[in-house]
Amino acid sequence: MKQTRDELLWQQSNTDNEIAKTDREVASLGDALNAKQAPMMIAQTRLEARTQRPGVELCRDAAQHGLTGEVDSLTGTMRALAKQHRAAQEVLDRLHRTMQRINNDLSIKENSLGIDVQCMRVRQSKLNDCDSSLAQEFCIPAQQQQQQQQQAFLLQQQQQQQ
Repeated sequence: MKQTRDELLWQQSNTDNEIAKTDREVASLGDALNAKQAPMMIAQTRLEARTQRPGVELCRDAAQHGLTGEVDSLTGTMRALAKQHRAAQEVLDRLHRTMQRINNDLSIKENSLGIDVQCMRVRQSKLNDCDSSLAQEFCIPAQQQQQQQQQAFLLQQQQQQQ
């Protein structure tokens, strides 16, 4: 049981490290996603302002294509970052559930070890304390037990002979 407890402590430590690492990754992806918001808003505002210029209808020049490409590129990047962020968050949630299970198992093992230690103490005290009447029933030394068995056997033989 102690080996199982040690294994759970090792798993707890590793899971804690993984949680910290994944938490940093989630924060980093969130920061990267937020960092793309401002350039996206600027590109969209420029594109909208360009399409609503007075006197110019459906102008498809290099600047228009460049802004459209920039918006498309930023949109794709933001989708990819959002997907990675969701995946990392799911991993983090799963790690938290695993940590909760490990902590629960560890608590159970610690309790079991405590009960085992208490049982061993009680058992040892009962074995060492053969003076009490209850203990004498269970703690008769081997020699006394053999003597009693021999006496019972001799008594039985004497009764059969009579």
